[in-house]
Amino acid sequence: MGQTRDAYYSLADIGIGSINAMIDAVPAVVGLGVLGGLGGTAHTIHQFRAFHRLSPEQQDMVVQSDINQRGNQAVSALIKEKSSESVGTKEP
Repeated sequence: MGQTRDAYYSLADIGIGSINAMIDAVPAVVGLGVLGGLGGTAHTIHQFRAFHRLSPEQQDMVVQSDINQRGNQAVSALIKEKSSESVGTKEP
């Protein structure tokens, strides 16, 4: 039980206060969530429009470039792991 100056608060008072604080925070949480969602959606729409303006050959090149980049990142991570630890020398 909390004590503030000379007043003592019961567990029920603390619970009710916390529930009221959560209810008061709902508009801010919803508002920030909506703003973040709108910003992300606008960026995604812009990226899709830019992609669709490309020719089919350019679109294929963009997709292949992304696949290559992800593959290179995976191989680099494996090489780094192999050089930092003794991979294959320990029993699994």
